[in-house]
Amino acid sequence: MKKVIASFGPPRSKRTTSLAYAAACMVVLMLIAQLFGYEDFANILSSVVQTNDSNLLTVTAGLLVIGELVALPYLLRMYLSLLMRVVSALCGFVVSGFWLLTSLTNAHVSNSGIFSSSLELPGGVFAAIWSAVMFGLVCAVIFADSRFRHAHS
Repeated sequence: MKKVIASFGPPRSKRTTSLAYAAACMVVLMLIAQLFGYEDFANILSSVVQTNDSNLLTVTAGLLVIGELVALPYLLRMYLSLLMRVVSALCGFVVSGFWLLTSLTNAHVSNSGIFSSSLELPGGVFAAIWSAVMFGLVCAVIFADSRFRHAHS
């Protein structure tokens, strides 16, 4: 039987740590706003995601919030097993990619859904910039960590 070994992951430079903390702050801000406005989150997603299925929208809203929450341990470099670190990084990548895709394809909406109904950020330039910065930060951290792992294998 194999034993699960937890660690802090590869060491990060000050730059990579700063990028990870910036991405984590962005995710926490979104997560808090989405949880405060969670009862309206599925309805807001109906204008962003091209479906009218209320069950699918409810599941999507739940998965987005859970995905953002699961992404935090990787970004904050918590003590995790390798599998959980990969899952956490993947959640960060998928969630930030989802918001980038929706913000780039739904510039016409009155609420982009990034902050649910707590802060109505309309679709367009600001939503796209927020999403692009978050996606870029998450990708930069993942790239830096994977480059370190391959260089020291």
